[in-house]
Amino acid sequence: MQNKVLKLYLKMEFNELQDEIKEKLKISDVSSIGRPCFGNMEVELETKENIPYCLGLIKQALEKQMDGKNRQ
Repeated sequence: MQNKVLKLYLKMEFNELQDEIKEKLKISDVSSIGRPCFGNMEVELETKENIPYCLGLIKQALEKQMDGKNRQ
């Protein structure tokens, strides 16, 4: 039986994460798996209480992809 989790794949390096986020979320470095079109990090969202942490990661990854430019 599979757990009911939402998996997010983000294109950012594991070492760029803040320790606080590493403690709150289940995060795996998947850079060596070699899946095209996926990011380097797999984040599992297991509870709705962790949504703000996932949103923070998504924002950080997006800003990195856009070279720090704030586009809306």
